[in-house]
Amino acid sequence: MIDISKWKEFKLSEIVPDIHNAKAYNNSELVDSDTDEYILYITRTDSKNGVSRFVAENNYKGLEKENAITIGDTTATIHFQDRTFIAGPHIIVLRAPWFNKYTGLFLVTILNIEKEKYPPFGRAFSKDLIKNTMVMLPVDNKGNPDYKYMEDYMKSLHADVDTIPDYFLSEGYDKACWYMDRVDQEKFEKEYAGKKIEKKMELSDRNWKDFKLGDKKRFEIQRGDSVYIKNMNEGDIPYVSTSRENNGITAYVSESNRKGNLITLAYDGSIGACFYQPNPFFASEKIVTIDLANNKLNKYIAMFIIPIIQLESQMYAYGGRKWTVEKQLKETKIKLPVDNNNNPDFQFMEDYIKSLHYSIKL
Repeated sequence: MIDISKWKEFKLSEIVPDIHNAKAYNNSELVDSDTDEYILYITRTDSKNGVSRFVAENNYKGLEKENAITIGDTTATIHFQDRTFIAGPHIIVLRAPWFNKYTGLFLVTILNIEKEKYPPFGRAFSKDLIKNTMVMLPVDNKGNPDYKYMEDYMKSLHADVDTIPDYFLSEGYDKACWYMDRVDQEKFEKEYAGKKIEKKMELSDRNWKDFKLGDKKRFEIQRGDSVYIKNMNEGDIPYVSTSRENNGITAYVSESNRKGNLITLAYDGSIGACFYQPNPFFASEKIVTIDLANNKLNKYIAMFIIPIIQLESQMYAYGGRKWTVEKQLKETKIKLPVDNNNNPDFQFMEDYIKSLHYSIKL
């Protein structure tokens, strides 16, 4: 479990010395690559790690080397790039000597969580605003950013995750910040919880085990339908697509194709965009819906599982990769707490989320 109480705040420009505007190339200037040799064309889109095209190699004056973070200054879309690239308009590039695939993804994760909290994110995000943005990071014994810890932590996510820190439960974290800032905690607990929890539940209270998302004994996965939104009538049913914003909802239509009480997961576009859908909705193309095969899903279990899926998806959410449903997504393993019979302990998951202060009004 990550203890963020000892993390320290840093101005981004203090730890990232190179923050600059990328040279902008327009689509009309570029030619698509027809070989395995290509350069990424990065734009402000949130889809496919910002990759809009794979373009032919050329003597680009604005060629950017790998190991960089890109930010769309008008969209606050943030990605790590592990390949050489060029950029479209309004792209800010961040570089630091300590960047690698793991530390870069760690910082991207922090920025993506923090961006809903700080006013500069979500609107025009100029280079000066980026430089002055404050981020919380783990520190070493001297109070400096602990880059080795960041790297080791990100490596552990794909190797031996036995705890999922509260900090990365993004839905809960946002709610926690709101409540802690505005509500007297003791009064809040008495009013909404009825009583204080005497013993805090720990994720280490259970053993954890790998389960494939494609395990039909555990999960039911179904693709969305390939129906163009322009061919649908407007209504009040949520239309869920690959967006990371607004719970994945991009429109409202007149018909549903899913019953609700499901998890939605984008396997293309904004890979890893994962949400709980409580009500009937229309599942669009390039997302799958996830249900529990032998247990009733609820919002608490969903809030436990979603961050775990999101963390695993990070391995596919950069560099223009695809997370194919049959070959990769269904083969993806997620670690879950287990009961004495080595089955997923869904009751523990539900109780754990309920035990968190901010989850009371989920």
